[in-house]
Amino acid sequence: MRVARTNPEPIMNRPAPKRPNHEPMLHRRLPGSLRLLIGKKYQFVPISQIIYLRGNGNYTQLVTTSGQVTFGITLAKMGQRISGAHFVRVHRRHIVNLRYVVDWSGPQQLQLHNGMTIDISRRELVATKQAWVTYLRERQLAGLQPSGHAYCTRPLITSITLRPIGRHGN
Repeated sequence: MRVARTNPEPIMNRPAPKRPNHEPMLHRRLPGSLRLLIGKKYQFVPISQIIYLRGNGNYTQLVTTSGQVTFGITLAKMGQRISGAHFVRVHRRHIVNLRYVVDWSGPQQLQLHNGMTIDISRRELVATKQAWVTYLRERQLAGLQPSGHAYCTRPLITSITLRPIGRHGN
């Protein structure tokens, strides 16, 4: 029996066939959601369900309507990722979604729909009030109620008086 001689060179030097690259699909952002690395998996969290974020060093705790999760991104970086979506930084440790503010309880506290009370720092008080008034105006111009969800059972505050804060808070 004779074996035909073959030349493996042309086959070995040929490039491998291209396989579809699914990597971009894994990393693309779903509209209206955040892609977060939680543990060893990427998860998509709808921005509309975020109530507030709490920073603790290099970690951020994200509290949503369905629970909470902690991941390794600073609060400052998270603030950049969610800017412009009705979120306001009220303290060096907290960013709040204005859609879930139920009451302005006290001169420097926000009451959220889940019962949590968040302190507003003196440094962020004026910016927080201005963001709240802007949020209310946007909702009013759109013909909507101040709250964009069905979780709030108490009536929402509808206005805040902006006044300059003096040297001693007067």
